[in-house]
Amino acid sequence: MSAKVLIMAGGTGGHVFPALTIARELRARGVQVEWLGTHAGLEARVIGETDIPLHFITIGGLRGKSLGKLLAAPFAICRALFQARRLMKQIRPDCVLGMGGFVTGPGGVAAWMQGRPLVLHEQNAIAGLSNQLLYPFARVVMEAFSGAFQRKLQLSRSFLWKRLMAPAKIRVTGNPVRDDILGLVAPEARLAQRQGPLRLLVLGGSLGAVAINDCLPAMLAALPAESRPLVRHQCGSKHVEATVAAYGTAGLPLGAGMDVLPFIEDMAQA
Repeated sequence: MSAKVLIMAGGTGGHVFPALTIARELRARGVQVEWLGTHAGLEARVIGETDIPLHFITIGGLRGKSLGKLLAAPFAICRALFQARRLMKQIRPDCVLGMGGFVTGPGGVAAWMQGRPLVLHEQNAIAGLSNQLLYPFARVVMEAFSGAFQRKLQLSRSFLWKRLMAPAKIRVTGNPVRDDILGLVAPEARLAQRQGPLRLLVLGGSLGAVAINDCLPAMLAALPAESRPLVRHQCGSKHVEATVAAYGTAGLPLGAGMDVLPFIEDMAQA
């Protein structure tokens, strides 16, 4: 029987799409892959559209929550841990891969409690909270950028934390890249014959970035009309109305080279 890997990744495209790239590569090598996520994250749609078995637990972030939700947080964490342990017993993975997001925390602890090998991957220059907390329990820790965990360690004053965060198990691997992006023609050849205005692709992450959405239209409006680029602006599904209004306030009608999109599905084409 082939090995089985449980991938934990959720919330945003920055976690989900690198994890999906790994999932496809593992399956191409004959490894069984299942996925642990949340109903509220991007994974519910993206992985839900694939044939990868998808399991859910209930967990969310605490930042910016009301006092009542903060007081209820310990109970929510315990519930998520119970759900994750139950699923871990059901799935029985040979290895558990944490790629970040809220789901990774309780899922990683459940894997450790049941003796399942836990491997982490950090996509960002500074490790996220879930990966930081799971670091002592992981067999191997992979990072896209050298020092992602050690940068956070340098800010810590805890002697115990410094001992737990020993760097011996860190591997610098880079980020997984999808085949459709790897297959793109090199920019030197792709752009050699391009004519017309510059083309500007605006990304604030899969959820959008309010600061970019608010500031960019006014910045573009400040340019002479003949110097303005063509714009494709991914603003996040929750910010479409406000971003469209910002372009209108700046005197930049949408269409004719100014496009605002909630989410760009085909990043290679963009």
